[in-house]
Amino acid sequence: MTERKDGLIYFVIIFLSLLFLKLNFLDIPFFYEERPVVLFDYGEYSLIDLITHNYIKPRFAHHPFSFPLITSVITWIVGKSNFTIHFIMLIYSSLALTFMALCIRKLFPHPRWPHFLGPLLLISFPDYFVHSTNFRFDIFTGFIAILTIYFHQIRKLWFFFIFGIILAYARETVLAFLATFFIIDLFDNFNKKREQLKYLVTDFTLIGVWFSFFLVNYSKYGTFSTSEAKNEINTTLEAYLNIFSFDLEWIFLNDFRFILTGLSVISLILIIKRKEKLPISLLYYFLPLIFFALGMGFHIFEASYYLLPILYGLYILFTYFIYKLNINHKFYLLFIPLSIISFKHLNKVKSQEELRENSTLYLDITKSYQQVINFVNEKIPNAKINAEWPINYYLMDKRNGYTNRSNFNVSLYFDKYWMPDQGSIERHEIDCDKYRSLFEFTIIVEKGNANHRRLQEKYMQSCNYHILKSFNYNSIKSWIYQRK
Repeated sequence: MTERKDGLIYFVIIFLSLLFLKLNFLDIPFFYEERPVVLFDYGEYSLIDLITHNYIKPRFAHHPFSFPLITSVITWIVGKSNFTIHFIMLIYSSLALTFMALCIRKLFPHPRWPHFLGPLLLISFPDYFVHSTNFRFDIFTGFIAILTIYFHQIRKLWFFFIFGIILAYARETVLAFLATFFIIDLFDNFNKKREQLKYLVTDFTLIGVWFSFFLVNYSKYGTFSTSEAKNEINTTLEAYLNIFSFDLEWIFLNDFRFILTGLSVISLILIIKRKEKLPISLLYYFLPLIFFALGMGFHIFEASYYLLPILYGLYILFTYFIYKLNINHKFYLLFIPLSIISFKHLNKVKSQEELRENSTLYLDITKSYQQVINFVNEKIPNAKINAEWPINYYLMDKRNGYTNRSNFNVSLYFDKYWMPDQGSIERHEIDCDKYRSLFEFTIIVEKGNANHRRLQEKYMQSCNYHILKSFNYNSIKSWIYQRK
């Protein structure tokens, strides 16, 4: 009962803190990396359709379905809006941080301050803070993973099985967690062999459920995945090692984590000198780090967002080793101002990078896009418009939260000249006659794709267009050009 009471207290504190910090983020339109279109599509199918991959279009089979299925059920009850979807993600993140604190509580029943140190360090990491309310598969996956770890650790078989099923259908990468459970159960000291057998059978069942997604997909479409990512696989050892080393660097060194890693290594050395035993429960958090890095090494992109599900476990490890330094507890208060300083610095750095979705700048970017689209809605709703990535998504589908209508007469033009594998633009002759015949208006957004924007600007200069309207939201600029 005490643990349940503590869990409720943790949730209230974490939820209210996160709500206060993220309140301004809840009602904004969706950023291009979190378009929730799949959420609405899942309402068109029965559960049997989802399990059997009986889709109208195979593109819905890109990823396992527990995240959009569960979230669509909730939005069916509370309504579909920018606010409700972001608020649901806030609940997921608050629950995940709560169970993270409960996992730390299993390591240190007393005192209570370490229970909040892990969540504090994690929330002060901009990548997590920003995406904690964003519609992302990986945030949901981390939430379900930490719940599954907790119930496996306290040996609640049915809760472990239920959340394990949800986890198995949360993301392709969750095999890292399922393999961890199997390894721990294989070598753990159970009181009864029968109990160990139950858990091992459950582990095998969950791995089978995970594999069934790919098996059904293959029987339905002749391929294990309909995602374009299936072709984005490293085929050479050198390429694999490059991505593997990136993953390890991101996990242990990037974004000031080298400090936490360094403290953890020092702590480990002291533990070994004191001849203390490390608890086997640390494997719940360490093994997924290694398995994720090994698995993601096959991907050709340095995509850190795939690693978001292991953040809870990573920061639990940091918390454990920092506490085991056995320093005066008053010194731990320094983590509060240091976390705030770290957040502000990293947030500033990330806002200057090309991919700004890991910084709070995306709040201003989305509001800037909304400003442009409101003008289009009101002034030029039926014109032929060139709008490049990402703003074309927002004008073409009202489910992205920017417009009340869909199917604007909006077209991509410059995407065909972009070579994403090289991150550059293909040289070509400017064809003003063709371009002018296609588009009366052109929308240029400063924080969109820089390669597209440079080509758009060249065409505007060469093809006799003039500025109809300019926008400047918190120094984020956008323009609408009209054909003369």
